[in-house]
Amino acid sequence: MSDETSLQPTPYFGELTGKVFADDGSMLAPSMSFDRDKDTGFYRPATNTIGISNGGMRTFTFDEDGLLTSETSNYELLVINDNDITNKKYVDDAIAASGAGDTEIAISTINATATTIHSQAMASGTTYGFAAFISCVRTDIAGTVGGYFEISGAYRNQSGTIVRIGVMDTKKMFRDDEGLDVNSVISGTNVLIKVTGLAAKTFDWKGLLRIVLV
Repeated sequence: MSDETSLQPTPYFGELTGKVFADDGSMLAPSMSFDRDKDTGFYRPATNTIGISNGGMRTFTFDEDGLLTSETSNYELLVINDNDITNKKYVDDAIAASGAGDTEIAISTINATATTIHSQAMASGTTYGFAAFISCVRTDIAGTVGGYFEISGAYRNQSGTIVRIGVMDTKKMFRDDEGLDVNSVISGTNVLIKVTGLAAKTFDWKGLLRIVLV
């Protein structure tokens, strides 16, 4: 179908069957448009690509991989940038701000002092569940001296004061020395995960901390 051809709803000309082939068109003159709005409609900007034009401006394209691309950035602003409760960025920022999710943690110790491997801030009114899976290995000598620990529990920030819910459950799966330890402590409005090594010995500690916002 070439040139400019309008299909009028009246008079009725019967059912349209078969294929309809249209020119590629352009964003100024889309090949499938409207009689009273001829610069708004669908056209073919490239192979296997459908373009949508509004008022002579390309607003969206769909490619053969199913990728929807906005040409005006308004769609990206809605999905990525606008800090609105209905938008993706709002949800992403809320999750990041809460501290919820999985975090890899690591530290080295050279003494028997309890050392913070992770500090988790808690906003007033929040309740967090924690689970940490931590292993350590001595690195200043050959061999496999070390340990593995699991620690879990829950905390609540009540009007600026953090309280522990129940009793912290610590599971020490194994340790080659009774001095090796992992525990949690409250410091202000933070919950600290601490590891304790051995005096004059180097240990590398690595683990995964899982935080759930209740």
